Amino acid sequence: MFRAVTLAPDWVGDERLQSKLASWAIVGATLIPSPPTGLTATAGNGTVGLGWSVSSNATSYSGKRATAAEGPYATLATVTSTGYSDTPVTNGTTYHYVISAMNSAGESANSAQLSATPQGTWTPPPQGTLVVQYRAADTTPGDNGIKPHFKIQNNGGDPMMPSELAIRYWFTIDGDKPLAFDWADHALEITFNSSAGSIPAGGDSGEIQTCTHKTDWSNFHESDDYSFEPAKTSFSPWERVTLYRNGQLVWGTEPP
Repeated sequence: MFRAVTLAPDWVGDERLQSKLASWAIVGATLIPSPPTGLTATAGNGTVGLGWSVSSNATSYSGKRATAAEGPYATLATVTSTGYSDTPVTNGTTYHYVISAMNSAGESANSAQLSATPQGTWTPPPQGTLVVQYRAADTTPGDNGIKPHFKIQNNGGDPMMPSELAIRYWFTIDGDKPLAFDWADHALEITFNSSAGSIPAGGDSGEIQTCTHKTDWSNFHESDDYSFEPAKTSFSPWERVTLYRNGQLVWGTEPP
């Protein structure tokens, strides 16, 4: 808003005009803030943490939430900081958030929407629901290859997604030569992408064949390897190969 003094025509040329102009001023308006940017939403167990960037001229912010994309939004709180914790919320429900900025002149448009889905603490299935079966495809401990083969047995009542699983086969590097798998150090870790499908309840993954060697094809010494068992030439459960679901150990015993 601007304020100016309007002079009557008979003041033109009057010396009083100069003195009046000397006190004439434009009063700057308070501008409505710009919409907040940089919105972040971090989902936790029964909570969603929100953060955003400072908006010019803002004195407070309004956090809003909807359970349908693009609203309608309900106001959660008005805060003066650039963060807010929305709690409690229901795990497994997707929430949609926007933030607006406010001052004495009014309220900005909403920020871009951001969504988050809180999740509860995951509880791994009981030991034995998922079982790793192992066989040694190469039983010679002193040659240049490590060839463990695996199956993942699902003894539970629901299908399992291999993309949630990781197998670790524990061994000793023996020497300083790099391996053909640059991520195989003291454990050969096998993971699966989303195209791997699912392991049916009461079924298994099918045979998973692996072969690891050094880049110069020098020999390993597998006799002291934690997971190596040359007597297992046909598939059977083996606790020295570990299995993880979403990072949690669900089968086997890690080396001490």
